[in-house]
Amino acid sequence: MTQYDIAIGRQPRALTYHMRGLAYAALGNHKAALADFTKAAELEPKSAASFVSKGDEENALDLPAAAMESYRKALGVDPKEVDALAAVAALLVDRGDLAGAAQTYEQALKVAPDESASGSGWRRCVWSRATPPKLSSSSTAA
Repeated sequence: MTQYDIAIGRQPRALTYHMRGLAYAALGNHKAALADFTKAAELEPKSAASFVSKGDEENALDLPAAAMESYRKALGVDPKEVDALAAVAALLVDRGDLAGAAQTYEQALKVAPDESASGSGWRRCVWSRATPPKLSSSSTAA
């Protein structure tokens, strides 16, 4: 991280904090990554990417409420931020709000319809987290 540390020491910029945060995240240092993404978001509050990355690290640290807030801030900056929409949908699934997740998923499909092709992309990731509904005995009888 030395080069990032030197660059930040000379001239702190949101992009440099964001890039160092990505490096920390790749190394599994989620606390340091979160600190850098938080600083990047403070320096550049109109960067949806910093809020998405901040939310990702909060999610990794098992802080779902904080993650949801960060993803919502990203969507406040850019309502078409597909990664934020996917993350919100996944968190809604985790909460058991499948209707909210479906609505968010539909919104994301309007933004990026190609992501749904053949079950690829984030759609599979979101829905794989959902618990399938239990079938009643009457629905399984022929």
